[in-house]
Amino acid sequence: MVTTEAEISSVSPPQQQKERQQQLQQQQQQQQQQRHLVLVGGGHAHVQVIKALNAASRPSHLKVTLIDAQASASYSGMVPGAIARAYTSDETLIHLPPLAHASQMDFIHDRVVDIDLEQKCVYLASQPTTPIAFDVISLDIGSTSRNLDATPGARDFTIPTRPIDQLVTRLQQARNDMLRERTTTTSDQNVHDTAGEHAAQSILKNGNTETTNVSSDAVSSQQKQQSPRSLPSSQQQQHQQQPKHQRPKLVVVGAGAAGIELSMAITSTWRRDGLDPHPTPLLDAGSHLVPHETDLVRHKLAHVLADHHIQVQHNCQVHQVVSETEMVVSTSTVKDNEPVVRQERIPFTHCVWATGAGAHSLAWRLHQLRGLDVTEHGWIRVQSTLQSTSHPFVFAAGDCASIESSPKHGSLSPPAPPPKAGVYAVRAGPILIENLTKFLEQLQQEEQQEGEEQGGDSPNSNDATTKNNESVNGNKEDHDTKDSSLASYKPQDDFLKLLVCGDGKAIGFRFGIPFYGKWVFDMKDRIDSNFMNLFRVSQNDKNDDTKEEQEEPTKRSNDANNNNTKMKKKKPKYNTAQYDQQDVEYITTSSDPKKWMPPREAAHLIQREDDDVNFLQAWNVLRTMAEHDDYRQAVLKYYHKILTLDRRPNTPTTVGATATTSTATQSPQQQEEAQDQVLLERSIGQPQGTKEQDTTQARELMNA
Repeated sequence: MVTTEAEISSVSPPQQQKERQQQLQQQQQQQQQQRHLVLVGGGHAHVQVIKALNAASRPSHLKVTLIDAQASASYSGMVPGAIARAYTSDETLIHLPPLAHASQMDFIHDRVVDIDLEQKCVYLASQPTTPIAFDVISLDIGSTSRNLDATPGARDFTIPTRPIDQLVTRLQQARNDMLRERTTTTSDQNVHDTAGEHAAQSILKNGNTETTNVSSDAVSSQQKQQSPRSLPSSQQQQHQQQPKHQRPKLVVVGAGAAGIELSMAITSTWRRDGLDPHPTPLLDAGSHLVPHETDLVRHKLAHVLADHHIQVQHNCQVHQVVSETEMVVSTSTVKDNEPVVRQERIPFTHCVWATGAGAHSLAWRLHQLRGLDVTEHGWIRVQSTLQSTSHPFVFAAGDCASIESSPKHGSLSPPAPPPKAGVYAVRAGPILIENLTKFLEQLQQEEQQEGEEQGGDSPNSNDATTKNNESVNGNKEDHDTKDSSLASYKPQDDFLKLLVCGDGKAIGFRFGIPFYGKWVFDMKDRIDSNFMNLFRVSQNDKNDDTKEEQEEPTKRSNDANNNNTKMKKKKPKYNTAQYDQQDVEYITTSSDPKKWMPPREAAHLIQREDDDVNFLQAWNVLRTMAEHDDYRQAVLKYYHKILTLDRRPNTPTTVGATATTSTATQSPQQQEEAQDQVLLERSIGQPQGTKEQDTTQARELMNA
């Protein structure tokens, strides 16, 4: 509210002083009621928090700040596709400043070096003496490459998969260098060949015998000097093996999902570029690829890797990366029931270090200096609510966190934490949104109650902070009661795994079965693009933000006197739905069994590898299998039956054909399909009391 000079002159000094005191009290109350949420890291979970807690959704008393040393976050799911040049590098990035700006949050482009968990403040690398205070903090800081520093030479002579953005840049630079070297070599060879042709043409044209003799002697002398027979034996072998263009040899250390995907993506791209790479060794520390999958999946994966010239070497340990061209490894085998360890040197031109995830250094530092609870491997221990087990006002999600879940019903031991995969960080996003906002609301309600108990005035900020810290850190019983309303994140036991092959195809597996082809890549592309499109900030969004910023000062001035009332009336609305569960068309189809693809036809469809498969149909089949146990069992029964009989049709049957054929003319196969479909519909459509009985009958029929 702006006060004019005429109004000031008409107001007595005591009245002016009283008004100033009232304004000062209002400002102090607003500062005390302000809550500050700090997000450290722009990972897969936090970008969803940024999107959900936009200015229109969050309460006016909540301030949110994002801190990250990188201005853009790489979406790991699209990185192998970018290496295979299916995407540009920019298409794999989520740009954090415009995303934060669109939600009217502060973005600080800096590195967090310390977090004081007692005083609740963050220290940055660029301003170590000016901490940033917070009420609640959330960490989504990712991970590092495991054993990168523990293995001599690994950091100096390999290309680690983390940080992800540097992986893409370094591989692109390596490819460009090889293409440039190849072009230069070809150009020099062309110049040499052209000069020789001109000399020969000159001799033939002039008929100069003397010149011919001199040239012949010179050539003979030069040939003699360069002859392999005139070189030492070691140089003779090198001369004989030296190709016109050096063929690149890639070695990938680590045969997890990242190593498998990168080995295929890189070699496929180099082969398309005409670089003619050597077969790629894929060094695996274990005895089997994807050890938690079925033999059927492993067999198909091995076949696809062989087609892409990937040579898997199991039970392999890297002891030292000697130089930029050689490493020392040992391989364990069994001969005559006795273990045999063989050591060898493996040459390479490029080595990718894909050994999996290691804990972030910040997590270790907070454990050692501030008492944050971490596992023996350095992962931040969190409850199923994604709250730290030692500091409830600290939340963590993504690779940096390790979820401590309670034992399942009928089990004595708790389930193992989920593996370090991007899908779990993505799925944790909506849970993190819900629990952060609920926890902040609880803090706000406690403060308001304390203010009412003290006669309606807000408590002193220092006293409130002290009491809040005592409640959060000291009184464990009160903490447990408070968190009873928070949502629990229950990671899925199985998820859809999709690996880019680098040639426009992908291999996937779930439910113990593999699927492969162009349609698998198209499905993966749609899934990844749907996620990334959530965080694209359009020009219209920027214009709307500018308009809101211009209107904000006036709005704040008008609302200053009744800020408390507005805070009580405003009910924040957050979108906590999973990003892939907002497909209205699929939801409608999934809820009606009559619209499901018949199980036999579905089994045919997901086994096909030709380019004519409709990936949307196949994707709907897989999603329906994930949501409905009976449908999944029916499809899997036909899948394995088709696999056994080796019957793979080139074109699928018409959807619903079995349902429209009369019973009198149906073959036994069609009658079986019709029975499956009827039982499935009854299983989904019956009331709760009879569903289990019908499900049992359906399974008995399927297993017959």
